[in-house]
Amino acid sequence: MFFRDVKTSFRGLDSLRTSAARIRDLGSGQIRIASIPSQGSSLVPRAIAKFREEYPSTAITLQIASSARVRNLVYNGHFDIGLAAEEIDTEGMHFEVFTSVRAICAVPNKHPLSTKEVIRPQDLDGEDFIAFMSEDSARQQIDTVLNENGINPNIVIETPYAITVAELVKLGIGIGLTNPLAIESSFDRSGLSLIPFDPPIYFKSFLLLRSDKQKSMEVKAMINKLLDSRFF
Repeated sequence: MFFRDVKTSFRGLDSLRTSAARIRDLGSGQIRIASIPSQGSSLVPRAIAKFREEYPSTAITLQIASSARVRNLVYNGHFDIGLAAEEIDTEGMHFEVFTSVRAICAVPNKHPLSTKEVIRPQDLDGEDFIAFMSEDSARQQIDTVLNENGINPNIVIETPYAITVAELVKLGIGIGLTNPLAIESSFDRSGLSLIPFDPPIYFKSFLLLRSDKQKSMEVKAMINKLLDSRFF
């Protein structure tokens, strides 16, 4: 009787080993992605649509959050893949550059600067300006350029999100630099003039993974779809 119980236990252990190997190689049937808004509004949904053509039964969670929150969700193992801005703490993380996009200047259509072909630092002097938060790497680039040229725009609002900058510009509150990815698809651009800014300012994002976590086949496939979606 005891021998039969032992055999049953060993069969259970074999089943657990098989299950562990399947989850390791194929995934748990669920993928969790955390993303900043500029990537999560259009780029990530495109990747998910392509992924589901090959893995229709895989459940997907997409969480939109700040860069710091995205980093922590992946670092703590709650999410599989993260997309965050470059200013995050990357210690203990596997990361690679995901996007590097040149900023554009958003100007209300009726503003005198809306007819210019290029916006330069001197054009912003004294203008009401919508800025990113001070810790944002793009904000730091902008501040460096403005300081080097002795330019002092009137910062009326600070916000962490590029899409919020564009929305505030549409309402005529000021001028701002924004990320083209944030207003790529469904955002209503009416009322906006989107003009190149010189010298170039770049929004850079990272793809984040836990450095000590083995990637399943499903996670690898999703990463490939995310990388491909940058060139839509």
